[in-house]
Amino acid sequence: MLSDGFPVQTVSHKLGYSTNSAFIAMFQAATGATPNAFRGLARDEDETSN
Repeated sequence: MLSDGFPVQTVSHKLGYSTNSAFIAMFQAATGATPNAFRGLARDEDETSN
């Protein structure tokens, strides 16, 4: 959902997190990047593959 451009608030709510900060903390612990940083990396990767 993040790579589809959904706001972090929407993603965290759909996944059942009570706060955005709880989702962001979990995401960063799992991936090593914040959701917005991850989104930027995905965008950069997509641009280089085209």
